[in-house]
Amino acid sequence: MAEPIRPIPITLPEQLTLTRDDLGSPRFTPRELRMIKEAFGRSFWEVMQDDTDDKFVMLAWLKLRREGHELGVDDLDDTIIQISPDQTQVDPTSADTSRDSPASAATGE
Repeated sequence: MAEPIRPIPITLPEQLTLTRDDLGSPRFTPRELRMIKEAFGRSFWEVMQDDTDDKFVMLAWLKLRREGHELGVDDLDDTIIQISPDQTQVDPTSADTSRDSPASAATGE
C-alpha cells in the first residue's frame, strides 16, 4: 500500500518588509483578487481604503506570492510585517552643508 502524500510545509521568512513600491504599486492576478475577497470578505480596493491593518497583511501576502510562495492569508499569522521608512526623508547626518554656509572664521573660505 502506498504512503499517503504529505503536503510540503511552507517555509516563510520570519520578517517581511513592505516598501513604498509594495504599498503604492501592488500587483495582483484575477485569481488573487478572488482569493482576497474570500479571505477578507471585501474587495482589494475596499481593504486598501479601510482603516484596518488588513491592508498590510494583504500586501505582505501579495508580495510573498510574487516571490513564488503558494500560501493562504492565514499562513502569515506569525510573520513580522515591517513597513520600510519613507525613503524621501533626508538624513540630517548626510545632508550637504556646504551650500549657503557662512565663510569659515579660521580660513576665510
